[in-house]
Amino acid sequence: MTELEYYLAFLQVLDASELLIERFTTLLFGFLIASYLVSAKLDRVMVVIVLSLFSVMAIRYAFLFYNMTGDIVSIANELRILAANPESDMFWLEIGPVHIFYYAVFVVMILSYAASLVFFFRTRRSPRGDSNKSLFS
Repeated sequence: MTELEYYLAFLQVLDASELLIERFTTLLFGFLIASYLVSAKLDRVMVVIVLSLFSVMAIRYAFLFYNMTGDIVSIANELRILAANPESDMFWLEIGPVHIFYYAVFVVMILSYAASLVFFFRTRRSPRGDSNKSLFS
């Protein structure tokens, strides 16, 4: 591959990873809103169905992002090697340690998935309008 093709592949993988983050966030906030509105009204079978569908999609997005992180890191390493070459036209390109950021985003995705499940069961257990309870009780 030429230098330009590596750079364009890097940008395309970055765009795809941002799309996965956006879809995960949309799924997460949709689940949180639905949890707040209807979790107390669902029977056990419906809870299992809703949580199963949400879990499959959320974990799928998180691990697709994790897979894509490997692609981002390997292409970034190739671009660093190409940019270090004195004969390269990519002398202007500086890529920092992207792996730290992307692995941290993956961890945040998994933690937000777990927090959304806690939110679901908290809203299911407590009746709405109970304002006398503290936030952490």
